[in-house]
Amino acid sequence: MPMRAKHRAIRQESVAEPPLLKKLLAYKEVIILVLFVLGGAAWIYNTFATRCFLEASLESTTNLMTRQADLNDLSAKRLELENLENLQRAVGLKDDQLKHLDDLRIQYRKLAEKKPEDDVTKTAFAKCTIF
Repeated sequence: MPMRAKHRAIRQESVAEPPLLKKLLAYKEVIILVLFVLGGAAWIYNTFATRCFLEASLESTTNLMTRQADLNDLSAKRLELENLENLQRAVGLKDDQLKHLDDLRIQYRKLAEKKPEDDVTKTAFAKCTIF
């Protein structure tokens, strides 16, 4: 066998079949099984984590919408209160209108003192974390 053919055969043998690849080919079924199990576990974790974050996001959005409704009520009460106070200064109000003005002030104070529930959002997302 000429020298060139010998070198070519040695080079092809070393490129085609490295010793590590020969060892891995013997365990290919086990490697495929391990990869399949790890992929399935990652898929399951992703599916349930996504669902948990979706539920937490919905709960957070609901809390935000409730808070926005409270702020809208507060603004409406404030506007009505200012209008009645201006009317009282300009024209003077009757007894039932004065009682309504006092009730509005009480309602406005209650709405203004109501604090947002920030803990709802934090606890909703805290349920989704593993650590």
